[in-house]
Amino acid sequence: MTRINRLPTNLELSLLAFAMILAVSAAQAEPAATQSHNKPSVGTSGGTTNKTFSIGVEKSRNATQLHAIEKLDLGNFNLYHGNTRQAIDAYKLTLQINPKQWEAHWGLCNCYVRRHKIDLAIQECREVLAIKPKYKDATLLLANLLKSRGQLSQSIQLFEAAKAQGVTTVGLYTGLGLAQAQSGKLEEASENLDKAIALSKKGINADANLGKAVVSYKQGNKEQALALLDKAIKDHGGTFTQARNFKAELLCDLGRVEEAKKEYSTEIEKEDPGPTCFQALGNIYLKEGNLSEALKIFEQGKKWYPRDPDIALGIGATLEKQKHFDDAVKSYRKAISLLQDKGKLELWKKHLQDLEAIALQQRIYPQ
Repeated sequence: MTRINRLPTNLELSLLAFAMILAVSAAQAEPAATQSHNKPSVGTSGGTTNKTFSIGVEKSRNATQLHAIEKLDLGNFNLYHGNTRQAIDAYKLTLQINPKQWEAHWGLCNCYVRRHKIDLAIQECREVLAIKPKYKDATLLLANLLKSRGQLSQSIQLFEAAKAQGVTTVGLYTGLGLAQAQSGKLEEASENLDKAIALSKKGINADANLGKAVVSYKQGNKEQALALLDKAIKDHGGTFTQARNFKAELLCDLGRVEEAKKEYSTEIEKEDPGPTCFQALGNIYLKEGNLSEALKIFEQGKKWYPRDPDIALGIGATLEKQKHFDDAVKSYRKAISLLQDKGKLELWKKHLQDLEAIALQQRIYPQ
């Protein structure tokens, strides 16, 4: 039977987990004000018939544009008050009337960011820049959104474009530094992150310190990375899921497992843990042979993330080690139905087939 001793964790996941931080905050500004529109004027040239026709056209265009502005204002009102669903409907109606109303695309982008529909937000941000290429806020936001999707070279280009347009904010230097840290441009990253910290009020910038921790880790300075992660957590008010998860992974990497377990537990109890937190802590207990605690953590993770395949695999692996083969088979089947990675899928399908044979044998010849 195929043996899988533990479910692997990946420290690099922690290096990417914080990528969404700036993308959401960059979209929290109030909606752009609607543009002013002049009242149409009637020309004096031409005969009576032409003048009457011109007046009709201008009135029609003016009424259409006013209708678009009304819908845009409604969208902005709803977005400002947090009613993103109603705002989306209003912005879409605006664009049905006037597809070139860039403020409606920007409003949609803000709505999608707030609802964590990042691909749609990217699409709308591109629409804004297609109509208004020098709109700095859209350039900066798109840079952050692409960074969150791992499209680092495009992200860095956009950050540099915003910088060339005169943007010198804390957000720009932080975002650019983070993208450079993720892409391996460590010296440039460190320089920009230091600028971000210098520009920050009282030098407090949790995200920049998290980025500097990534740089230190990639340079092999793991102890320095831990110190920077502690600074990031402190700057963030004592709770910082991304930094704490990275710290726990790093502690595991250094062999300081008990400290790592405390960090994961703190994350689960006091913060907003991601699925990798439950996977990693459950795997630690699984490796230690503490099966009851491993199952407890995996089951807890399942309540948070019922459709996470790796948590389901963790439950299956724990039940298998407890020799609860029928229950393990059920959990593995659930996990396989959720897996997207083809290589991983084939591996676990083979393992499931082997385990199904053992479960059948156990039912036929119970001990």
